Amino acid sequence: MDESVDMIEAEEESKKEWISDGVGKVILAISIIILVLMWGFVGFVIYNFSSYNHGSPIPGGTLCLDAMSQLSIVEDGQTCEGDGYVSIKIKGNLGGLGLKDIQILISNSGDVTSYHLVSDFYLDSSLTENATEEDLPKDDEEKVFYVEGYLDEEFNRIEIAPVVNVGATWKQCEISSRIDNVRNCNE
Repeated sequence: MDESVDMIEAEEESKKEWISDGVGKVILAISIIILVLMWGFVGFVIYNFSSYNHGSPIPGGTLCLDAMSQLSIVEDGQTCEGDGYVSIKIKGNLGGLGLKDIQILISNSGDVTSYHLVSDFYLDSSLTENATEEDLPKDDEEKVFYVEGYLDEEFNRIEIAPVVNVGATWKQCEISSRIDNVRNCNE
């Protein structure tokens, strides 16, 4: 009788070991599957939101953020309204970020006019020499640009937004800098 009890106990322990080994193997397999799926998701995110992946559904995911953080209006005596022109001093540290243009929005009492630096702005206050892509601020440069026009004395605003090259297309980024109530150059 003792032998049969011992055999039953040994059999039960053998079943427990088998169940324990089986559960461990299932947990290991599930862990491996979870890791593979997580790595696939991470790869997907890196591929689709990388600033260097030109074929992603969201082209230049971080390229605009990088360009926006490196482009600003300098609020000194050179960002102002002159006699028949508006001048704006822009600082950029955009070397290698694919900057193609800068959109400039000038607001007068609620009316907003959109300009592009490369096609609408000049390098001098006499408004004779047009700005080109090569004139855009690159490596920690500050440059002054001019456009024909006037600002309302009561309310005015100047905003800038980078336009970057993403593969074969250009992407208009969000506003990176703004200045309200621009002063008169003659003051």
